[in-house]
Amino acid sequence: MKAKQLSELMYSPCWVGSLLSYFISGAQKNNKQGIKLELIYLVIPLLNIPELKSKLSKANVKTTIETLLSENRIKTSIIGINATIPNFKVYSNNGLIALSNSNSIYVSDMACMKKAVHYKDESNAGLKSFYKAAYNLGVVLSKEEPSDVFIQIGFK
Repeated sequence: MKAKQLSELMYSPCWVGSLLSYFISGAQKNNKQGIKLELIYLVIPLLNIPELKSKLSKANVKTTIETLLSENRIKTSIIGINATIPNFKVYSNNGLIALSNSNSIYVSDMACMKKAVHYKDESNAGLKSFYKAAYNLGVVLSKEEPSDVFIQIGFK
């Protein structure tokens, strides 16, 4: 199997759309209007970092971006993330399209779920950890201005 085919399987539109639904739902916990659209493009690259995904899956709603990035190993793992974000943009776009085809999202300059989802409803432990990480990432990023988020993660 070629690398491109493997990537298409790993980041299928339905899977990415599902992660985005949890991310947006988490953001709506703090802001009923949802989250700025540009932050959608950070979900897949950030959840692709094992240390960060692990920390997010154990986080709670009080977690901030500062506490999330407080460990040196996480700081070093996000170095160069600005180079990877464009690589994941097509997968994020396809996930947004899949999500909008299910008619469960409003998109303008903000992304908002028509009906929020919650990771606690998932019975599969493997999926639940991804969904919780995405949900908590939404909670964390919704507390910040997008420009501050990009500065915090070292985006240039």
